[in-house]
Amino acid sequence: MLKRNEKGPKVRELQETLLELGEQLPRWGADGDLGNETFEALGSLLCKHGRTVDPDPNLVSDAELAFVYALRDLLQLKHGVELPAKLIDRRQFAKLDLDRGPRPITEVKGACLHQTACYLSTSKDPARCDAIGAHFVVYPDGTVFWLHDVTRRIIHGNEWNAQTYGIEIDGLFAGVEGDPRTVWDNPSTPSVEKAGSLTPEQAAATKQLLRWLDAEIRRQGGHQRLIVAHRQSSGMRRNDPGSKVWKEIALPMLQELELSDGGPGYALVNQDGGYPIPEAWDPSRKGTPY
Repeated sequence: MLKRNEKGPKVRELQETLLELGEQLPRWGADGDLGNETFEALGSLLCKHGRTVDPDPNLVSDAELAFVYALRDLLQLKHGVELPAKLIDRRQFAKLDLDRGPRPITEVKGACLHQTACYLSTSKDPARCDAIGAHFVVYPDGTVFWLHDVTRRIIHGNEWNAQTYGIEIDGLFAGVEGDPRTVWDNPSTPSVEKAGSLTPEQAAATKQLLRWLDAEIRRQGGHQRLIVAHRQSSGMRRNDPGSKVWKEIALPMLQELELSDGGPGYALVNQDGGYPIPEAWDPSRKGTPY
């Protein structure tokens, strides 16, 4: 059992499970402190499933905990999609500077793919990811850092912010594979940057992440429709995430999950510009320039 004002990992587990099951903790989130917000979310969940709420307002009983965790396990088995094998949860450490608050799952329309345009993974300290403006970061070895829940509106992709979650793929990739003119050159360094390449482990982990998120969003009552590129919403990110990322991750997942990139010629028209998906990224987009 858990008592009101109790703190620690057991409380956090309960809170995270309530969030996984579609309840809301809009003010405090999974902070490990058992207060009114957690009791209200628990009561909401129990009522939805026809369970009697324990009359003691200061106690979460063993029976209630058992029901919550059994429901979690059942629903995880029900959608049957595994998390990426190398997932590291950094949500409690991620910086909140770019967090603009909660959003309902029904407003999450899909994924926006990015490249970091550097290599965060050269540092062995995972805390280097914590200030990144994205929901997830995927390292070359396939490690996935989970920074924010998709139900948080994180500033990551210009006009995509409100409707997508951001996945940053760690690396500096050519906008068009093999063309050095399409590699972003960091003006703060004396040398000319050279492109790296997407790794098989990175591609596999990102695809598994997209599968899991698609299933999880549906389980929570949402429905994603899109996999888009940052380039479609920013005139400054023409090479983002790059042709190889698009061909090896986006194109197969668009087909597998039956999603869209907005269609031929689609870009968000706004003050930041934006470029549609070019033929160099998708051969079906005949005549669309990079």
